[in-house]
Parts: sequence; structure tokens; C-alpha cells
Amino acid sequence: MININIISNLLVLAIVIAIITYIIFLNNKLKKKIQYEKERIAYYHIQLNKIELKKYSRKDLDRLLREFFKEKFDLKYNLTYLDITEQFEKQNKSKYVNLCKLLSKILYSEKNINIKDINKAIESFRIILDDFKI
Repeated sequence: MININIISNLLVLAIVIAIITYIIFLNNKLKKKIQYEKERIAYYHIQLNKIELKKYSRKDLDRLLREFFKEKFDLKYNLTYLDITEQFEKQNKSKYVNLCKLLSKILYSEKNINIKDINKAIESFRIILDDFKI
């Protein structure tokens, strides 16, 4: 009878150890993912700062936004901002819709570059990035 109790206790102990090991594994995996997300958001902020220092390169801002949309929403690079706007309208993401409309205006307007619009787009993107802070 004692042998059965010892075996059952060892079995319970083994199960508990397996569960704890699995939880530790998941925790480490989650920590790595959180760290990666923090680094990516920091990367986008750094790139925005560089764009501002370059005197507002609209091509760089376009590239950065497309990279962000690809990474976060799996949107293809070749979509127009009109297409991207439609995607976000379906999801009721008004911040994204407004940013895409503004960037479309900045990129495709025949007028000279309006620094106020570029500043507004950069600030809108910063606000969106802040939503992803962990």
C-alpha cells in the first residue's frame, strides 16, 4: 500500500513540475515577444525623428507607414492609400483612416509640399504608435 502512495505522489509531483516548466516556457516566450514589440515601436519612433531631421521627406514617411501597415496588419506594399483607407474604414479605425487620407493628399497632391500636413501626419502616426505601447 505504501508503494502505491509513493508512486501516486511521485506522479502528482511530476505533473506539477511539468506544468510549472510549461508555464515558465510560455512566460519566457511572452517576454521575448513583448520585448520585440517594444523594440519595433521604438524603431518607428526613431525613424519618425529621422524623417523630421531630413526636413520632412514624404517618401521616407510613405515607406515607414507601409512597413508599419505590413507588419501590424499584413497589408501589401502595393496597395494605394485609398485601398488601405477602405480596409480601415471597414474596421472602424478612424485614426488610421484620417492618416491614410492625409498621406494620400501629401503624396499625390500637385501642390508644393505642405509642411503642416507632414507634421500632422507624423503626429498622427505617433499617436497610433502610442496605442501599441506595452
